[in-house]
Amino acid sequence: LYSLRNQAARDVGSRASVGRPVVILAVMLVLIGTPLTLTSVDVASRAIQISTAQRVTDEWAQSVGWDVTGVTTRGGELLIRVEGPLPRPDTTGLSGGLAAAGIDLDVVTVRLDPIYTEEFSTP
Repeated sequence: LYSLRNQAARDVGSRASVGRPVVILAVMLVLIGTPLTLTSVDVASRAIQISTAQRVTDEWAQSVGWDVTGVTTRGGELLIRVEGPLPRPDTTGLSGGLAAAGIDLDVVTVRLDPIYTEEFSTP
């Protein structure tokens, strides 16, 4: 910024004194704005993907008597975690629902955690 101020001081009164800072400002906006825009689009896309997967997974899990414990992303992968009683449910309905919602199944990992509870009751 110091060199810009010195240059502007030398060019006072000339047409370059207005144009050069404007061009530099425009270049700076593009250099800063482009990564911010791309990041914002990526974050919004992931949030939509997670929300859609959460909705579809909740519906499927409820239909098979299981509970959704998490839907997250890591890198480009969508991670879905569900838990419930044995036997392990068929995931065909889940994969069909996710595909119908527009989610690429190649990036989906589903973790099924069976829960087995044994109660020790006293007679």
